[in-house]
Amino acid sequence: MLNPRALIVDEPTTGQDARFSESLFAMLRGLAREGRAVVVVTHSIPLAARYADRFVVMKGGRVIASGPPRRVLTSPAADEGRLTRPQALRLAVALGIDSGQAPLSVEELLRALEAGSGPAAPGEQA
Repeated sequence: MLNPRALIVDEPTTGQDARFSESLFAMLRGLAREGRAVVVVTHSIPLAARYADRFVVMKGGRVIASGPPRRVLTSPAADEGRLTRPQALRLAVALGIDSGQAPLSVEELLRALEAGSGPAAPGEQA
C-alpha cells in the first residue's frame, strides 16, 4: 500500500493555505506523471485547472461534461455545473481578449496581452 497505482483524494485542500495547496497539487501531478491514476474531487477549480489533464463535471449525480480543463471551463456545462472559472479566464472574457486559447492562469493571460490579443483600441477595427 505504500506505492499505490491509483490515488483518490476528496477535497484535499480544504482548510489549507494557498502555498500548501499549490504544493499538494504539484505533488499529485508528479504522481500522475509517474504513471499513477490520480483522481481529485475538489471545488478549487482555478487550482485544479492548472494541474489537471481532464475535468469531469457532475450535477445531480450525473456527468454533464468531461474533457480537457480549458474546453470544459469554456463550455455551457461550466455554468450548468456552477463552476467558478479562473480569474484570468473571467477577465479575458470581460475584456474581450481572444488569443485563440482561453487563459487559465495569470501567466497565460499576460502572454495573450503581450502577443497583442487584446480588444481593438477605440477607433480601430476589431
